[in-house]
Amino acid sequence: MRSRGFWLWLMLAAALGLAAWFVTGNPGVQSSAAFGRWRDRWALTHLAVFYLAGMAWLRYGLGLTPRAWRRVAALHLGALLIVIPAELCAWAELVDFRSMGALRHQRMGITYAQPVEAGGMRWYGTPHLKLSGRALPDLAEEFGLAAVPRAYRFETDSYGLRNVLDETREPEILCLGDSLLVGGLVAIEDTLAARLTGETERACLSVAEVEFGPQEEVLRLESTGISLADKLVLQFVFEGNDLLDSRLWREWAATGKKLDWPESGFMKNILALVHKPVARHTALRGAWFSDSAGAREEIFFMYSGPKVDEQLDELPVIEAVYGSLAQRLEQDGGRYALILIPHKLRVLEDIVEFPAQHELAGGGQGPSGLSPALAAFCLEEGIPYLDLATALQAAAGAGELPFFPKDTHLNEAGLATCAAAVGEWLGEQGLIR
Repeated sequence: MRSRGFWLWLMLAAALGLAAWFVTGNPGVQSSAAFGRWRDRWALTHLAVFYLAGMAWLRYGLGLTPRAWRRVAALHLGALLIVIPAELCAWAELVDFRSMGALRHQRMGITYAQPVEAGGMRWYGTPHLKLSGRALPDLAEEFGLAAVPRAYRFETDSYGLRNVLDETREPEILCLGDSLLVGGLVAIEDTLAARLTGETERACLSVAEVEFGPQEEVLRLESTGISLADKLVLQFVFEGNDLLDSRLWREWAATGKKLDWPESGFMKNILALVHKPVARHTALRGAWFSDSAGAREEIFFMYSGPKVDEQLDELPVIEAVYGSLAQRLEQDGGRYALILIPHKLRVLEDIVEFPAQHELAGGGQGPSGLSPALAAFCLEEGIPYLDLATALQAAAGAGELPFFPKDTHLNEAGLATCAAAVGEWLGEQGLIR
């Protein structure tokens, strides 16, 4: 018969285990979580308490002998001999444990290339790639929202870029950008560059990679080897994260690290596999949009003006990138323009209906200081500048949602709106001949 202490400690360990599984921690904090709203420090805290309870059960419940404790110690040593070398291999960039299926190295849910150190870029697309599958919207993954995966078809050209596969035409307009231009959740024919080709009747080439900042966009352009003479280069700025992406690239360039350790590490991915997928509350979560037919749809936000403004000290860095490329285009006989794609909240803040007591309900959280600062910079440097907020707000005000409800990216309607606005503006500015 087991002693009373055995069952007491066993029940305590089981109760702590259930608490670690069902109880969520710190749900209101805005931060990335590996899985749902579980954050690693909370998971580690629960696991540590559960571990200590288990050790106490072994000591006071089972009453292990000294010989048995030596076996327990040997198991601990064996675990350390696995974990420490595995983490060192990940830190040294010999292995990426995201391939275990937890934190897969993916961008917009589409794994199309491994991180590659080439030409100063952290990664780039694989040429002549053809992929298809289903991917969740990014905010559904971030916030643990229920969502139906979207089917996608992902193809790349000879440059490894996502373009309509017609290489018989020499591109006249080169569109630099990030995932907003890649358009991983829309058909390739609906991407911004493809739409702009129709609007301008000029061949437009998308030179864009997911999660690229301004510096890598320029490096990606250089990697194509395309002559810039008589070319129009449109560099698209995403208000939401280009400042942050610039900072991340500079940190990577300074350290020479390609992988995101500890995200690529063994323990980080083990934790991601055992986290419970529970939707986490967030202050930037839901609001209601009514379309032209009166149907209501709940939409979700990631970025806000104050969050963007936290990164404004990076502004001189990206302005130097834009100014340098503009000068180079002028010297090479090309033309350059800067176009801002606003984040979702700035477009929809005055159009959607926020729940009562929502902290965004008072307004004023959409605008950031980035657009006015870029407008002043471009005016001083003589660079044509367009902010697409007005066009997107007009479309949304007419009842057409320009963003995916549970994603930070433009949908087909939003990309079409942007292409039409850009095409009209290019004509007005005399930038297309």
